[in-house]
Amino acid sequence: MKSGRFGTAEQGSRRPHLQEGESANLPPRLRVLHIITTFSVSSGAAENTRLTVNLLPRDQFDVFLATQHGQSMEAHVAEDVTRLPVPHLGRPLRPWLDAAAFAEIYRLCRKWRFDVVHTHNSKDGILGRWAASLAGVPVLVHTIHNLPFRASRHAPMNRLYARLERITASITDAFLAVSAENVADYLEQRIGTRAQYRVVYSGLDLERYRVSTSQGEARARLGLPQATAVVGWFGRLNYQKDPITFVRAARDVLRGFPGVRFVVCGDDPLGEELGAAVRALVHELGMSDQLHFLGFRSDLPIVLTAVDVVMHSSRYEGMGRTVCEALLCGRPVAGTAVDGMREVIVSGVRGGILVPPNQPAALAEATLALLRDRDRATALASAGRAWVETNLSARDMVRDIADTYLRSVASAGRLQHDG
Repeated sequence: MKSGRFGTAEQGSRRPHLQEGESANLPPRLRVLHIITTFSVSSGAAENTRLTVNLLPRDQFDVFLATQHGQSMEAHVAEDVTRLPVPHLGRPLRPWLDAAAFAEIYRLCRKWRFDVVHTHNSKDGILGRWAASLAGVPVLVHTIHNLPFRASRHAPMNRLYARLERITASITDAFLAVSAENVADYLEQRIGTRAQYRVVYSGLDLERYRVSTSQGEARARLGLPQATAVVGWFGRLNYQKDPITFVRAARDVLRGFPGVRFVVCGDDPLGEELGAAVRALVHELGMSDQLHFLGFRSDLPIVLTAVDVVMHSSRYEGMGRTVCEALLCGRPVAGTAVDGMREVIVSGVRGGILVPPNQPAALAEATLALLRDRDRATALASAGRAWVETNLSARDMVRDIADTYLRSVASAGRLQHDG
């Protein structure tokens, strides 16, 4: 019987329970292992992985999850997902610990004889695919949630990740990209061939964002003071999300729209310590009374309901999950024209207004345009919500992922186990 916690688990039957009159010649369920390095509740990749492992059809798949024990998303994983610990799998590059993590993943793959290994982050994507390949796993799948060759401030590190991805593509059966822009970016770096890629948008639990709370009630729940408008920023306080540009843009918005308030909703789970720098800049610019730090919130739809406009200042994005969540709640976005953001938002036509990254003045102007013309802002948000509802269902995402597994296993022509 499988364990519901990280630790040992016994191998069980590989076939679904047969109903009366069904054939006993059913194919075995596929053993699928998901590996992810960062599994916190504030991570879009972690939320994508959680939805996938929870929703994969159990009559076709036995589902396993490997990550470091004790991360905050663990509590939200279905009980029938077998958890397997990888104690040394961490985000920083640390050769000795990385070698230990590689060995741990290799041993898990040898023991459990997975049919599919599916990786999600940069670190587990490299270590996990090579360990699984050497252990004889027939099918290797990797989801591109972000662009590892843009993740560092240091060009040599970005070049290293591009080279590692290029080499690892040779053993990868399928890349699942959360936007077509990411496919183009990977191919531009000469990573794999077009035939290896499939766009599978990062799905959302659409029902979660249908709340009946009014904007006034939402603001009262958050303890926000009276304001002419509220602008929200949502994300991790790190280099990618560029909260410094947001704060500088917020100063210009305040000058152009007196009485506006700002909320920052997010934390620093990766330990980059930009939170202190952001707070220091807010104090330096004399905005401490106008900008409210909410930390990480599990009631994100309520926070989104409380704001009028969402500012999104990222330097790069897989797709921009927070932006999609904002649109589901009917909130227009002033954001940066990067990567998958351009797929969700057609600037001035659907979703909001996009500007180049790292340009606070342009981001402020986009925000002011949405605040000053509420009818236009509402129309843009409505068009964006319709697009998200049509394209970003979590169940559609999982259906496409399951289809990729089945096609890849059929192409590989063998299973790791005999049922």
